[in-house]
Amino acid sequence: LLVLMAVLGALMTLVSYLFLRNQLRPIKRMAAAAAEFGKGRIVPYHPSGAAEVRAAGAAFLDMRARIERQAQARTLM
Repeated sequence: LLVLMAVLGALMTLVSYLFLRNQLRPIKRMAAAAAEFGKGRIVPYHPSGAAEVRAAGAAFLDMRARIERQAQARTLM
């Protein structure tokens, strides 16, 4: 029974590690794109991952587009 519990515990730990790694990767990419945009560089970013992460990524892209339009309008003035 103890061996079975140890094996199942190790298996569940591995599965949860893989799941979390796949969920955090899109968040890290979005953070990197936001950091680069803060430095004045535009890097390609496509939202992916869970629905919430995709929604945050789409909001980031909308925000980036609005800031770019505002900067262009200010330059034209």
